Amino acid sequence: MVRNDLFHEGDVLVVKKELRDLLDSIEIIYSGFAGTDSNGHPLFRDMDGQLHPYSVWEKK
Repeated sequence: MVRNDLFHEGDVLVVKKELRDLLDSIEIIYSGFAGTDSNGHPLFRDMDGQLHPYSVWEKK
């Protein structure tokens, strides 16, 4: 059950926008998948073409 005093007008819009931003960033990361390293861990290429291990993206 949700308590009404936890939310104020406009809160839901903020949550939706933050979720949309998160989903957009996930899509960008996924589209930058660049294979795996020698240990089998996934690598991703950022917008500048640099390779990064998955652990870097997890922390963002």
